[in-house]
Amino acid sequence: MKKLNNFIDKYGFFVWIVITLIITFSRTPFFDETHAFDIACLKLSQIFYLTRVEGHMILWYLILKPFTSLKLYPYSMFIINWLFCAGAIFILWKKSPFKVFEKFMIAYSVPVLLYLAPVARCYAIGILFWFMACKMYKSRIKRPYLFTSLLCLCANTSSMALIGSFFLGFSFVIELIIHLIKRGGLENKNKLTNVILIAMFCAILLLIQFFGLIQPVFYGIPYNFTIPLHILFTCFVIIFAFSVTIYSIKQKILPAIIMIFGVYGSLTYLFVFKYTGYFWNHYWYYFYLIIIYWLFYDKFNKLKIAHVFFNIILFMCLFIPVLHEDWNILFTYKTKTKEIVQYIINNPIFKNADIYDTTYWDNVYPATGVYLARNNIKILDYYNRDRRSFESLKDLFKFQNMHVNLDTLYNGANHNKELYIITQNLFSAETKFLCKSIKTKDNGYDIETFQNKFFIEIIDANKELNIVVYKINKI
Repeated sequence: MKKLNNFIDKYGFFVWIVITLIITFSRTPFFDETHAFDIACLKLSQIFYLTRVEGHMILWYLILKPFTSLKLYPYSMFIINWLFCAGAIFILWKKSPFKVFEKFMIAYSVPVLLYLAPVARCYAIGILFWFMACKMYKSRIKRPYLFTSLLCLCANTSSMALIGSFFLGFSFVIELIIHLIKRGGLENKNKLTNVILIAMFCAILLLIQFFGLIQPVFYGIPYNFTIPLHILFTCFVIIFAFSVTIYSIKQKILPAIIMIFGVYGSLTYLFVFKYTGYFWNHYWYYFYLIIIYWLFYDKFNKLKIAHVFFNIILFMCLFIPVLHEDWNILFTYKTKTKEIVQYIINNPIFKNADIYDTTYWDNVYPATGVYLARNNIKILDYYNRDRRSFESLKDLFKFQNMHVNLDTLYNGANHNKELYIITQNLFSAETKFLCKSIKTKDNGYDIETFQNKFFIEIIDANKELNIVVYKINKI
């Protein structure tokens, strides 16, 4: 066992590098990745404006922005994200208090290996800042400015990271106040004042991003919420959280109590009542499990039941996507982005045509947008605007919630060209986007056409790419 531990400790991180690089460069970006890249291509003022529309923090866009002028998409984006994740795992491997096999289980877990490392989003940089904060947690009183700055940076990576940053920052301010009351002194007073000033700067930055929120960040109470965790996994998390909470109360570990109640209470409230979330959002149950255990490792590791269930949870995450009931992570790899691009480029029917994509969240756009732009092909919205433009991105949620207005689309179109709509899934395309209204009946849907103004012709239904092409003709 000792030899195995030594082998893992010596070569485990190197093998992780090789595996994640292979996974990263063997895939194409899915829509959320490209959407962030499209936003990063805009002016800085427009980027700040769009944070009020689509609900993500600005830091990831600012990092991507210098690379948007390079013709290295998507590899520049992949490499940046991978470096952030590799940095986080390096800190975990070299600086964390976990045992060798615990480090191995974290680094090779499904959320890290198959999502955090290869999928270029705002989460890897958040985990990097979190692991840096965990590393220096013991010296937070001696180096309060660096610790507070890390939490502020973390808060500006994603709303998921913001939740924990707020509660740990809140507990840290309380600690500084208690420290000042007990010891007094001008130095401690200055520390508290400066930490509050840094936190206020972070709060102002967040307010700039979200003040006057144009579209609610959350979609309201979901109509079909299902618990995102498997029952067995949920039980283990509850047992772990309950045991460390009771222990923290008995030992009067105030920061731990604030973090556990604040983080897990906020996540659960969010997913149950405000925003169902996707599997990558639910992964933060797992990430915060690691973060909280790391922050208070010296305390929690003495509690056997917590240590046992912590390792059981890590072990489960090695083999199955325990944080979601379906293997939904695969759709981030099976976008077939390049195949769709080649289909559009090589298809002669599009040579003299305007192409409209009315289903923003599907794989036709925005995942293909950057690739098509290289070939001087634009995908338009139904206001006849480039899907990658600021004006189109500004109306992001309108496209998600509105039916296509064919009158608007047709009147704004160039009538010297043929007019096509590309969408996904024949049934949903007919019911959601090419119908005046949808009336739910016991036996299915009652579909009304567009007042006989248009003749909608299905040109192609490519099952392999899961796309449908419609030609719009005025009657």
